[in-house]
Amino acid sequence: MSLSIREAGPDDAPACAEVCFRAFDNVARRYGHATDVASVEDAMDFIPHLISHHGYYCAVAEEDGRVVGSNIFDERSLIRGIGPITVDPDVQSRSVGRRLMEHVLDRSRDRNAVGVRLCQDSYNTGSLSLYSKLGFRVREPLAAMQGSVGDVVFRTAPSARRRRMTLLPAMSCATASTATTATANSAMLSPTDGRWWWNTKVPSPGMRRAWRSTATSRAEATRTSRP
Repeated sequence: MSLSIREAGPDDAPACAEVCFRAFDNVARRYGHATDVASVEDAMDFIPHLISHHGYYCAVAEEDGRVVGSNIFDERSLIRGIGPITVDPDVQSRSVGRRLMEHVLDRSRDRNAVGVRLCQDSYNTGSLSLYSKLGFRVREPLAAMQGSVGDVVFRTAPSARRRRMTLLPAMSCATASTATTATANSAMLSPTDGRWWWNTKVPSPGMRRAWRSTATSRAEATRTSRP
């Protein structure tokens, strides 16, 4: 088997989307969580854009001419961002992920990046182990919350004018993820633009109940304050 790493082109988008879906689905099923990429079509919603965007670099891994993995690298700031990085489940444990990571880390050093940061679901211990070996260190926990947004009207004081605001009612999910960073010389990266697909929808039942209770109380308080 011959593995090579190269820059992705627009024609690679369908193959990358297929691998992305299979990789996310595989790890979600393995750990008993929901997946953020529910279908190949979902992956096609963002992968072609990232491949063609001038601020991103996308590397693909090919084995005997077949795309088996990809790594998307955000180069829009001095602190680079990695992800999503995905590997075909059929070729995992063959150092494909490591090769993809080393490729973009070498690129960040060659271009004098200040650092690299990424977000990782804390339950995915396999990936965390690889990132640790590459020089990444855990910096802070990250919680991702998603839910519907509704308009409500409230008063800040009896004499205040009415204002409109958005309220996050029942939060549908939250994710405990891990943000890891490293110096440019020891490998690292980090996106700061809220790339949602790094976060698996894993709600904490207790926290979710609390959010719903809080949201309901706020909505009720708002309704009673209307003129």
